[in-house]
Amino acid sequence: MNGLHSVSISASKRFRVCPPGTRGRVLSLRLAHSAQSARHPAPAPLPSLSVASKGSRRNIPGDSSAFSALDTGITGLTPITIYRRDTPVRKLLQAIENRSDPAIWHHFMQVRSQGLTYQLSAGEFSSVLLSLRPRRYLSLRPRHYIDEYGRGQVHKVSYSFKEFRSRLRIVTQAMQRHGYRLGIIEYCHLLDCARAGGDMSMADDLWRQIVARGDLTPDTWTYNCYVAAKIGTIATERGVRMSQWTMQSRRTVTAKRMRTFASHMYAQMIRKAVHPNSMTFDLLTIAMSRAGDMGSIKELLMNVWGVNVHGLAKSDNNLGSEPPTVPSDSVIYPTQHTLATFSMCFGANNDIATAIRVVDHVSRRYKVPISLPAWINLLNWTYALTRPPARVMPAQSVLEIWEIMRAPPYNVSPTIEMYDYLVRSLISRQYVSPAEDKMKEAVEMYMDLLKRSVDLEKKYGTVLGETDLDTAVQQTEVLKEIAVVKRELHRFRSMMRRWVELLILGKGMNTEYTRRKVPEVVAAWAHFLGGKAIYTIDSGYIVLELGQEREWTPLPIRRRKRPWTPLGTGAKEVDYLD
Repeated sequence: MNGLHSVSISASKRFRVCPPGTRGRVLSLRLAHSAQSARHPAPAPLPSLSVASKGSRRNIPGDSSAFSALDTGITGLTPITIYRRDTPVRKLLQAIENRSDPAIWHHFMQVRSQGLTYQLSAGEFSSVLLSLRPRRYLSLRPRHYIDEYGRGQVHKVSYSFKEFRSRLRIVTQAMQRHGYRLGIIEYCHLLDCARAGGDMSMADDLWRQIVARGDLTPDTWTYNCYVAAKIGTIATERGVRMSQWTMQSRRTVTAKRMRTFASHMYAQMIRKAVHPNSMTFDLLTIAMSRAGDMGSIKELLMNVWGVNVHGLAKSDNNLGSEPPTVPSDSVIYPTQHTLATFSMCFGANNDIATAIRVVDHVSRRYKVPISLPAWINLLNWTYALTRPPARVMPAQSVLEIWEIMRAPPYNVSPTIEMYDYLVRSLISRQYVSPAEDKMKEAVEMYMDLLKRSVDLEKKYGTVLGETDLDTAVQQTEVLKEIAVVKRELHRFRSMMRRWVELLILGKGMNTEYTRRKVPEVVAAWAHFLGGKAIYTIDSGYIVLELGQEREWTPLPIRRRKRPWTPLGTGAKEVDYLD
């Protein structure tokens, strides 16, 4: 049933007669004659038409039902071949119209299994391909799952990217099999997928295909996606702190090539009259940062956005009062991602003071809000630079950044990882009471997660067992969210456990603290401890058996020198910066 809708004219239809001598008059008489013939058909059969197969854009196997009820010799009109869309195809088109990504893939696989992909146009194939978004497959949340023990776990990016890449290959091969070629939008999307999966060889293959095609002209986003796939983004290796050893190795190996490659691609854009945008300069900043070339970054800030970094260090008066040098409708106008890039690059190069000044100045001058990733970077590197082995900032800097972040006009709602930086900093400074106050604030977030976990379990019970697609998709999404919350609770409790362990250890505390305060800490925070608590006193150490039912294993997520020791978790895992 993949033939044509029959086109017929009712014999009872009255045709309005046009004025004599006009072409409309002739056509109306011919149509009337055709209608009369339909009422009293001639005995001779209609001639078979072969124009359907010749005029069709697609080579449809076994399609012999394409015909027209009108004789072209009578009407003088060119017949239009109309193919009936089978039910799976109609459902796919409806999912594309509704922009429901899970439903699009489900219906596309049904169309493919029934051999109906020949009914799809190039634009419909493109819609299916573009619905495969990296964020829905490779970000942290989509990679969660519940294991056989009912615990929330996370697949590695390489594991998820393998399935994701196979789906991309299925769609692109189907397009090419039906004679459709990828356009620049599809290539740009595939480059972004390669960036998200960290597949440089895939990015190189795609770029070679683009260059080999004479009918394709790479635009700004195509260049940006390729450069990002090659050098990474601010979420790539953001835990690496630049030192004299890392800088030396990076200058001679990878980072030098990154900087050269980014500069070469930028020069190629200028040579081919492709206008760079703010993301282009963000990527240049990242490449220079990983090579430790902070002088070039400061020069770029001055040439592009008119920011004199050295002048910011000399005077804090009227910061941001200068008018912007870039109009707000310009493609190089700084964005929130630009601020996050500055916070990351200056912080990783041990210059958090300049990072704070630059982010604050650009935010005020260009009226760009400071995003949560930027605050996380500032707090992260401020904490790192107040800790051993190289303390380059005062110990109170973390608390100062926290108070600025929480006060107007920013009013940032901190995450559990941001609490982790602050609480650890306060405990290392022996500020026990302020640390416990912040821990109590964090417990409120823990209670909210528990309530959300209960609500999700109830919601999952209402959709369990349903068979229609929409409910099945909703069931999958709810189950994924349950895995996210379960693991978040585990991470949260692991973090809290480490805070309590640090309070019990009481490093640098006096004897009075271990004799009076430590038992109070154990009693107040026993829920987050395991089955045993150990702390030292002057004459030895004390072991508190808290019960076997309290025994549990924390998540060792923080990147540490001794990852095998059973400590808590940290902030380096969560991909806020994707």
